[in-house]
Amino acid sequence: MPRNPFENLPPAEAADLAHLEDWVRHALACDADVLLVLGERGVGKSTHLLALRRALEQRGRAAQYVKVRYGDSVVLPAPQTKTTYLLDEADPVAREQLVGFLWAVRDSGGRAVLAAHRDLSRFLRRRGLTVERYRLAPLSTPEATGALVRARVQATGGELRLPPAVLARLHGIARGNPRLVLEILYEVWEDLGPGAEVSDRDLEAAVAQLRQSCPELAALL
Repeated sequence: MPRNPFENLPPAEAADLAHLEDWVRHALACDADVLLVLGERGVGKSTHLLALRRALEQRGRAAQYVKVRYGDSVVLPAPQTKTTYLLDEADPVAREQLVGFLWAVRDSGGRAVLAAHRDLSRFLRRRGLTVERYRLAPLSTPEATGALVRARVQATGGELRLPPAVLARLHGIARGNPRLVLEILYEVWEDLGPGAEVSDRDLEAAVAQLRQSCPELAALL
């Protein structure tokens, strides 16, 4: 039986399926000290950063991805020469610690890409850094949500039938948030298996399961 196409994928595979070539070109062309990637939880910030890391490494350029965990004591690496630092979930980092790190990156000939929920651009500019913002938006239409679903299913050789009305319902429940779309369909696949036709009732059962098992996602539903 095909694997669940909506499970968490290795970063490189997830980035490939997301087709982020336009983002990578934009990020590589950015000459600001800091590229600030903004968006709500689940909209794809981590995937964007990981896609950029892969592109930099393919070009022989040094890159380091740093994931900040909420609740942890934040320890940032000592900047190395001409390295791009991709700092995921920058919000918990103390402001003075963050500024010191960013200046050290700049002084070492590198640059930084930050993923955050809060717009830190005004604060960072007041501290003398140049900043470019890149805001990620949820998937805008049911068709865009459908494209995400098809890419995942086709990559695993599976099949899942989503009638147009059910796809529109899924898009509305998730409000276009890619992570929510995938988490809901993960539960649907686990319940129905490959080849099934999904109904509104199946979506509702999946949402109920997520609300019970994953408080972090429940806050987004």
